[in-house]
Amino acid sequence: DILLCVHGRKIIPRNIFEKPEIAAINIHPYLYVYKGADPVGRAIKAKNWRASVGCHYLSEEIDNGKLIHEVHFYVAPSENRCDIYNQLYPYYSQVITDSLKLLESEYLDNLEEPDVLVGGLGY
Repeated sequence: DILLCVHGRKIIPRNIFEKPEIAAINIHPYLYVYKGADPVGRAIKAKNWRASVGCHYLSEEIDNGKLIHEVHFYVAPSENRCDIYNQLYPYYSQVITDSLKLLESEYLDNLEEPDVLVGGLGY
């Protein structure tokens, strides 16, 4: 199980984000610098065109869970949120895919070896 949050507008309670067997993760723009609400608006106000799309584990502190993967790039300057988001969106699928691969690898590495090999060579 994986819980994936993208542009969540509500705080997900701990009893919900602890349920998935593998992870509860969040995708967030400008994660490296603007945690919480309206990261794109804050980037525009600061004229910060060094953007990012990041993935992190959900935690009780807003956008402060352990980082899984983040991609940094520059966006064309604009005062329009939609313009910036339209430049960010193509990176979302890349970050989600890369993060899921990392989670899968970590999950498989942590699986316990069975005590008995069924159908194996037995030596």
